[in-house]
Parts: sequence; C-alpha cells; structure tokens
Amino acid sequence: MNKFEYAVKNKLRFPTSVGKISVEDLYNLPTEGRTSLRTIAEAIQLQINAIPTSNALEFFKSKETKEDAELKIMFELVKHVVEERMSEQEAKTNAKANEAHNEKIKAIIAQKENQSLESMSVEQLKALIK
Repeated sequence: MNKFEYAVKNKLRFPTSVGKISVEDLYNLPTEGRTSLRTIAEAIQLQINAIPTSNALEFFKSKETKEDAELKIMFELVKHVVEERMSEQEAKTNAKANEAHNEKIKAIIAQKENQSLESMSVEQLKALIK
C-alpha cells in the first residue's frame, strides 16, 4: 500500500497552528509561513527525533509502534508535496525562460525579414504585393 493510500484509509491528520488537516489539505498550504508545509514538517521531524532508538544491542530493540510508523509516513507525505511543488515551480521557471528565449528569436527573425525586404528594389517590392 502506498503512503497516500495508507493516509486516506487511516485518516491521518497533520497538526497545524489552526488545527488538524487532511492529506489533500497539504496541497493548499504554502511552503513557507506560519501555517505551512515547513512548519508541519518541522513539527513532525521533532516528534520523529523524540522516538527512542535502540543501542548496539539489537535484542533489546523495541518494535516500532503504529504511531511512530505513521509519523514517518506523514513526514514522507509532506516531503513529497514539497518536492512536487518545487518541481512544478522549476517547470514554470523553465517555461518562462523558454518563452522569453523564443520571443527573442522571433524578434530577430522579424528583424532579418525586414532587412531582406529593405534591400529589395521598388520593382521587387511591388511584385510582392498581393
């Protein structure tokens, strides 16, 4: 079962400064700010860091609780949304850069076409008129 399916089936809720939110609500939050993906990720990371870890003696290792596993899944979900947002932003930036580049090329093409027309004689220009 993937992490999104798990979150939906188990009704995971993410703590925020304005209350608990669902997985789909993560997509509506900004990446930075008071109630943001960053603040949620930081809060979850603090909880994960508080989970006791085993020492070198493996046989004393306690089993991970459901709550611990859910915290890790929640963190991965927030991380996924942030990475997706960053990827989308990068794609938008690249698209704008490509558009600006293409417009510059089109302007140069128009300029060159005008130059070729300007170098023609009056008779050649008259012949081009439809």
